[in-house]
Amino acid sequence: MEFDARKFEFLGVPAQDNFMIGVAKSTGITSVEQWKASGTVIKIGGVAPGGGTDDIPKVLKVTLGLPLQLVSGYKGTGPVRLAFNAGEVQGACNSWESFKSTWRAEMEKGEVVLLVQGNLKPHPEVPHVPWAVDLAKSEEAKKLILTSARVNGVLNRFYVLPPATPKSRVGLLRKAFMDTMKIRSS
Repeated sequence: MEFDARKFEFLGVPAQDNFMIGVAKSTGITSVEQWKASGTVIKIGGVAPGGGTDDIPKVLKVTLGLPLQLVSGYKGTGPVRLAFNAGEVQGACNSWESFKSTWRAEMEKGEVVLLVQGNLKPHPEVPHVPWAVDLAKSEEAKKLILTSARVNGVLNRFYVLPPATPKSRVGLLRKAFMDTMKIRSS
């Protein structure tokens, strides 16, 4: 199917993903600094290029010098978690929201150690996890991290309307969407 995405009408984004890299406690790695200094290559499970599970680790590998090997091709973050629990991979890049919900058992048992945030800004619920932008050594690295965070965090789940939707309808639906999001977050 071919289409021109610029012709669609943007409606809104219901949620933002806040990506982080977590590794298995069994690696003995407890901080980004220790990870880099050790040179220990950690296998990170991923789903596919173009998503946060793959793109953010690739960007952080280049910008921060993280010794990781991306193992991509899992059918979703559920299978990545299963591979993590089986020892097939030792880490994952996932949203904080997903770590809290679908990785709850691993988080509560302390089996996963969050090492770095790849977000637009530090997430207030995990102030002890360093923000990748603060660790970057150059302005170019900071820009790459922020671009990846924007694409994978903010623009990840956007809603659009078809091309040629009347402007009056776009305005009405956009307002209804935003009002719905305000109710949901209350």
